[in-house]
Formats: sequence, C-alpha cells, structure tokens
Amino acid sequence: MPDAEILDMTRFDLLNELPDSPDASIPSQNRERHRLRRLAVRRHEAARLMGVSVSTWRRWERSEAIPASLTVGRVALWSMRTLRVWMEWGCPSRRAFEAMEAAKE
Repeated sequence: MPDAEILDMTRFDLLNELPDSPDASIPSQNRERHRLRRLAVRRHEAARLMGVSVSTWRRWERSEAIPASLTVGRVALWSMRTLRVWMEWGCPSRRAFEAMEAAKE
C-alpha cells in the first residue's frame, strides 16, 4: 500500500471528487452544454486525484502498488470505477486488489 503520509485521503477525497468531474462539454444544437462523466483518467490526473506527484504515481506503477492501467496507443489510462473501488478497499497492492476483484465476481 502506498504510504499513508503521502496519500492524504482527507485532502483529495477521491470518492467525492470523481462523480462530479466532467470529462468534456459538448455543445448541442440549442447551445446548451451537456456534461459527460469521465470514464478514465491519464497518469497526471490520477496522481492529482490521489494528491501525489506524477513521479510518485510512476514509482507506485513500477512497484505494482496501484491498479493496472489500460493502454490506448501510447497513453496509460486508469478506469475511474477501478480507482474508486481501489480507494474504497483501502488502496491494496495490485495483486491483492486483483484477487479481491476476482473473489467478488
């Protein structure tokens, strides 16, 4: 698990921040804007949500302390649902998280 001191969950409460994060605004024909919910975030956005630097997020990636990313082209993405569940379950290591997900299904 990432260091609790580094991961300040009171400052960046992922569970409260994620549902309100719009992905983009798309103008409709009547010029009103519709907000879409984010399905995935890039590395720098995931790090910001967790309250850590991108270099810390990369270090956690290498040590498998965070959930696995999905790669689209050359971009690493993390599912918002996966990050939300990971936080709810106490930020376990990747292997523990994957085992918990498998047991849940």
